[in-house]
Amino acid sequence: EGRKRGVATLLSQIIVDRNDSAFQNPTKFIGPVYSEEEAIKLGKPVKRDGEYYRQVVASPRPLRLIDQQLTAVKLLTKNNCIVICAGGGGIPVVVDGTENRLRGVEAVIDKDRAACMLGKTLGADGLMILTDVPGVAMNFGKS
Repeated sequence: EGRKRGVATLLSQIIVDRNDSAFQNPTKFIGPVYSEEEAIKLGKPVKRDGEYYRQVVASPRPLRLIDQQLTAVKLLTKNNCIVICAGGGGIPVVVDGTENRLRGVEAVIDKDRAACMLGKTLGADGLMILTDVPGVAMNFGKS
């Protein structure tokens, strides 16, 4: 019976708050490594990553999947389809208040937070986070 179920993968635009404090202190490394000289010339936020530098972007909290995509997810799941969405945390967008349009932002949404947000929105009974690490710890590295 499992082979008779449909499977759909959706690109997922996830709304974040343009005023999220994460935009004031970007922490998520993206892209290649740079020497200090190259990093200065980049003209974008960078932080030291070991002996090199890398560009950093914000990691704002996900607020919600855009309405049209949430409608699609609900329709597909209601019809017994497996839906793969919010991959990589989704595509971060903000609502442009003047025109009520979506605008992409340079950011990375945490995958676990996106999955949690989506599960709550859909009224899921549970959330499984699969990993290949040998153990999981709460508040790792925090005192």
